[in-house]
Amino acid sequence: MSIERPIIKLQLSSTDLLVDRLAWAGLLFIWVFTLISYSRLPEIIPTHFDIKGHANGYGSKMTIWIVPAILAVIVAGISILNKYPDIFNYLKPITPDNAQKQYLLATRLLRYLKLAVVIIFGLITVSTVSTATTQKNGIGIWVLPVSLIFIFVPIIIYFYEANKKVN
Repeated sequence: MSIERPIIKLQLSSTDLLVDRLAWAGLLFIWVFTLISYSRLPEIIPTHFDIKGHANGYGSKMTIWIVPAILAVIVAGISILNKYPDIFNYLKPITPDNAQKQYLLATRLLRYLKLAVVIIFGLITVSTVSTATTQKNGIGIWVLPVSLIFIFVPIIIYFYEANKKVN
């Protein structure tokens, strides 16, 4: 037996709207940065970095377009998905009493993860261009831990908030 979940129009906070706009602005920045940087790239650029941040895979400079293209699909996909929180999987059963809170938390998590992915892809794009156009070899060892923090901190906060007892 399946219980219909309430369909609610969420009222987003100013922070939610800011995070969403920052993600879209970051996507635009990455496209513009890639477009501006493309002409000064050598024919062969780094396409992969190892765990220490050193370039260990190379390819045509046309591959620089893969990152913004994939990112555009991710940002658009998350934005569309975020309009339908009633179809998400939740930790708790959704009822008319808890739907507003659970939907807001879940959509907020997706919004923060969308921004995190934009930041991570931006770091990768800037580092790829920097490595390709200078003698620098890699993106640095700090990128992986920072990326993991950007991804896992919002998830941990979501689990905590979603499981909190309401008084």
